[in-house]
Amino acid sequence: MGAPALAADASHPGRFAVMSLTEGSRAMEVYVTSDYGKTWTGPSHAGETPDATINRPDIAYSPNGELAVMWLASKSDQSYTAWSALSRDGGHQFSKALEISTAPSPSRASIKDRGNNWDGNDLSSIAVDHDFVHVVWGDGRAGFLGSWYARIPLTSY
Repeated sequence: MGAPALAADASHPGRFAVMSLTEGSRAMEVYVTSDYGKTWTGPSHAGETPDATINRPDIAYSPNGELAVMWLASKSDQSYTAWSALSRDGGHQFSKALEISTAPSPSRASIKDRGNNWDGNDLSSIAVDHDFVHVVWGDGRAGFLGSWYARIPLTSY
């Protein structure tokens, strides 16, 4: 399901973040080291969505040291939405979760007769530049699993 995940901060040599999911995959936690792993701080609460399970999480640092996280929040009916949060201090405190998809993706069962790529959904990914968080995820709103992209200004967090 994509956890745990590791990100290296190019703006601070020796800083790495490790993201893991809590038991039951209801929330994301991040641990940070600034000394190449000799000591760690955390966990920091990186994100959660009420009444949903986290799937396909990912993390990435920006060139300036902001740490962004993304995940898919799956409801009990297996529909899901894409979410993100941002830490401006390298992974110690995160913004409020921001829903980045404009509508939920239906469950796999609802489009099982269209396309055969559900089992290969490795599309969820995040990247951060100086101004934007870029998120890609697999979404079935079109009636088949397609690639969806969001570009979120850092100022939105």
